Amino acid sequence: VCSSDLYYIAHNHASTLSFNSATYTLASLTLTIDRKLARVDELGTLYSAEPTATDLSEVMIECELNTRDNALQAAAAAATQGDAVISFTDGTRTLAITLQNAVVTRYEDPISSVGLIKQRVTFMGFGDGTKHGLSIALTNADSSSRAS
Repeated sequence: VCSSDLYYIAHNHASTLSFNSATYTLASLTLTIDRKLARVDELGTLYSAEPTATDLSEVMIECELNTRDNALQAAAAAATQGDAVISFTDGTRTLAITLQNAVVTRYEDPISSVGLIKQRVTFMGFGDGTKHGLSIALTNADSSSRAS
């Protein structure tokens, strides 16, 4: 891969986060995929055999939002489920992250000063047989490109 073929995702490429028919402006975002893997130690080697899953995988988005409403607090209390979507766009290139069947598992809006209150929210994605909890789609306008 030539270095001129690399494209970086920058903070100014981010759109708003959408969840439950509402959109939210982000101050920060962290996507975490925890496969719950553990080492498999074997005598005679310093290395692990193929790691094994110890529990179900978890996928979550932790974010800080610039908002003045409490819709996510209500969604957390009601265990509202829906897709949480954020896209990053630069010209004709788009990276769309969809946390499928997401539920708000943590909600905080600590008041420490006057002005805008930054809400801290954690969404967890869940599979349902057709959706697996996370979908990532990368799109470009180059019809001659190929995946490698």
